[in-house]
Amino acid sequence: MPRVVPRRSRDEDALNTPAFRESYTIPATFPFGLYDVINYVAVTDPYVSKFVQTTVSLGMGSGHNLYVRADSEDRANEAIDCANQFAQRVSLQGIQCALLKQLALTAACCVEWTPNRSISEISRGFLVPIKSLRFRYADNAGTLELVQSQQGKLVPLNPIQTVYHALVLKDDSPYPVPPIASALEACEIHKNINRQIKSWMEKISGLGVLLASVDAPPRESGETQAEYDAKAGAYLEAISDTITNNLNHGIGIGYDNIKFTFQNTQSSAQGAKDILQVVLQGMFAGLQRHPIFFGWEFSSGSEGLSKVVYEEMLRNLTLYQLGVKKCLEHGHRLNMAFSGMGDIGVEIEYNNDFLKDVFKESEARQMLTQAVVMQVEAGLATPEEGRKILGLDDRTVTSGAYTASFSQQKGRYSLNPYSTTQWNGFSDEATITELDLK
Repeated sequence: MPRVVPRRSRDEDALNTPAFRESYTIPATFPFGLYDVINYVAVTDPYVSKFVQTTVSLGMGSGHNLYVRADSEDRANEAIDCANQFAQRVSLQGIQCALLKQLALTAACCVEWTPNRSISEISRGFLVPIKSLRFRYADNAGTLELVQSQQGKLVPLNPIQTVYHALVLKDDSPYPVPPIASALEACEIHKNINRQIKSWMEKISGLGVLLASVDAPPRESGETQAEYDAKAGAYLEAISDTITNNLNHGIGIGYDNIKFTFQNTQSSAQGAKDILQVVLQGMFAGLQRHPIFFGWEFSSGSEGLSKVVYEEMLRNLTLYQLGVKKCLEHGHRLNMAFSGMGDIGVEIEYNNDFLKDVFKESEARQMLTQAVVMQVEAGLATPEEGRKILGLDDRTVTSGAYTASFSQQKGRYSLNPYSTTQWNGFSDEATITELDLK
């Protein structure tokens, strides 16, 4: 098992050197320069920026629960105090936002948890730029090793301290596939359309365009075509200046040879809107997000469609939260192990109550309660079994775990005094009981 070491990763600024571009063992399925394009588009394109923003805001949810597996409430409180100190040191809310943004842009997240000098606690969490990560084979058995490109060298990242999670993979490649990549072409088309609309709006009013036709000036005998064209051009320019200056004051003045006609542009504007809609639909499909999240609704909609959109959003949101959950859990466990509490089990679950239909869930809860009561009254189940089905066991070590809620406003965990949740989600990696600290 590798020993714990000082920080090995580097920030974004330390990577922007000519030596950053180098060879690596396992090739990616796309050029790494794509990450720079994605970062640029996420700043300049309003819809891509909105995609990142909604991913972060929805992913944060209404906080999360920390499930602590301990043999007593005093031990659980001790672990929660340790978790609160960890959350304050590493700025847990900021880490969550940064990880969600990293996932939205690259479909992956990576963080390195570094200890203090005495290796008694985790002092910082450093986000590792995804574009700097490389994978190579550590042995002939095909074991993958995560390394970072640093100024012409490939530096191995300590697997004890570094957490990497990919949301979308292609075939057997370990590199993530950024979801924004499929929307880049539509983003460029959208940008060009905006340029054309800007130019078009500078030439027309809100309702239409005013056309002025004038009789051509007479042609003199012996005048060449080039001379006549120059004279006609100067004549039109003089007429145009006169009309423009008069219209700026709301007055239209001209000779008998000038005819004014007004052409309505509303029909052409509708055509432009239709073209823009097609482009935006392709962009939103590339971003894998429904148009309603960007303020657009291209269909009349129905209750069935709304339910599908809701379920799609919830599933998509859960995928993003999974990467953050994995990173935060590892940080908590490593910090507990350094603090002498490596036997404490820790798991995180996000609260997405604000996305739920409270009325329907209350109805379902009522129906389940009535069914359990009928079973108990009929002698098909004991009261203890009924309480267990409804999740109403006493908050003791036998119920699975103590629950602490993280408040987004306070930035700390608080033990739920009346927690009755049965938590059986502890994995084999819920604790870190052995570390090589040499």
